[in-house]
Amino acid sequence: MSVSAVRVPVCLGVVGSKTSNAWRSAWRVLLAAFLAISLSPAWAETPTDVSRVEEDWELVVGEPSVDDTSPQIISFISPTERIDAECAVLELNHSTQPAYLDGGVQFQRWFGDFERIWRTPHTQNRLATPGEKVKYTMVMKIENSVLTFGVRNGTSQTWGTFGGTSEQWNSSVASPYANLDAYRPAISTKYSRVGYARNRVQKFSLKEVRYYRGNDLLQKDTAEKVVHETPPESE
Repeated sequence: MSVSAVRVPVCLGVVGSKTSNAWRSAWRVLLAAFLAISLSPAWAETPTDVSRVEEDWELVVGEPSVDDTSPQIISFISPTERIDAECAVLELNHSTQPAYLDGGVQFQRWFGDFERIWRTPHTQNRLATPGEKVKYTMVMKIENSVLTFGVRNGTSQTWGTFGGTSEQWNSSVASPYANLDAYRPAISTKYSRVGYARNRVQKFSLKEVRYYRGNDLLQKDTAEKVVHETPPESE
């Protein structure tokens, strides 16, 4: 079992055992501090009455290791700035639900630190190609009072194509929200991460965010948001 085999309530972005008192104390401090932060001016510039958000992610692998299944990646998305509510996670090169497995891709929906669904519809192949690029889109939408999370347009050498409109790559729940106006890409990048072997990742970033009302594109944010980047070695 690799270092990341410890089960983590990944929706909260906090490393630790689910039953750990230390983790729960750390989570309470993190949550209280985070919810106390006011919205930045940049956040106020997002469009209103948003019904769908699409995030384009890109992972550029450095030198992967098949032997210890590294690197391992986690993408996070939520309809609000809260980390104790509905959210979704995509795990790359490992899966943690209901028990740890090396390799593959797993889609999960959480409510705070309680897992709601997990689906592992793909091969358990492990990243093995230096310089490989993995691209995918995290989708979130509200329609008829239903909140849906999904994965689209996944491409990689290791896992081929993944994501789509099937039940394997989507999960819905009754929504307490009327729209996605409280969504913030800063939350996605804050809680997405290289969970293991950061040195084996060249770059992991959110490349573009698109906001829709129905089928109408409201706004496109093309400013790349880097979650992790390994500086090139000096010659």
